[in-house]
Amino acid sequence: MISLFINFILFSGLFYFAYILLFRNKSFFNANRWLLLCVPLLSLLIPWIAPYFNDPIYSATGYTTQLLPEVNILDTKINQANYQGPISLLTIVYAMGIILSSLLFIKGLVSILRIVKTSEPSQWNGIQFAFSDKAQSPFSFFQHIILPDSLKSDKSLKTILVHEKIHQRDFHSLDNLYYNILSISFWFNPFIHLLAKELRQTHECIADRSALKETSREVYAQMLLSSTFGKEVALPANPFF
Repeated sequence: MISLFINFILFSGLFYFAYILLFRNKSFFNANRWLLLCVPLLSLLIPWIAPYFNDPIYSATGYTTQLLPEVNILDTKINQANYQGPISLLTIVYAMGIILSSLLFIKGLVSILRIVKTSEPSQWNGIQFAFSDKAQSPFSFFQHIILPDSLKSDKSLKTILVHEKIHQRDFHSLDNLYYNILSISFWFNPFIHLLAKELRQTHECIADRSALKETSREVYAQMLLSSTFGKEVALPANPFF
């Protein structure tokens, strides 16, 4: 199992750097999205099935072989103690990481649900959304679009709504939930967190491209810059948690 986790880290790292070099700067955002969703599964699947292709007996008969560890009868108790100790410690550390990651996930989920529950419903051009005084920036959470109260009279409100509507329509929250589960299960793998960051950036590129159809590039760029320098408009984003 340890070797499987190590290979998982190595393959996910290999795929991550390949994505950075070959695909990150391409404008095929939807293709990049699906690629990033598949990378963790491929990183797990390849180390899992690779040993069967390397076993000549399995290839010929369909049955795999496994070499049993050499056991010294005189030192059985000592060997068992030395063998079980490190694995037990790693198991405890792994479980603690999952528990901590799960608690952070639940905390973020509860915060989002509280904001959604206490938000003020509104509507524009058929888009259902809500304002909240607890939201720091616009975000979408499955069928919900939440905007800060500070945007009620903002001139860029329509553009922000179009941006968030794309997140909602394309189920970007489901992608984020998928990577949150991966981050909990494989918290020790830094490349899972980096891939999640790349996926969120890809989500923003997809939403930005659609939002640009409703306004000029200059106006949209000015809105993003004003957000960066702390002016009136908050940057359209999909922070999820």
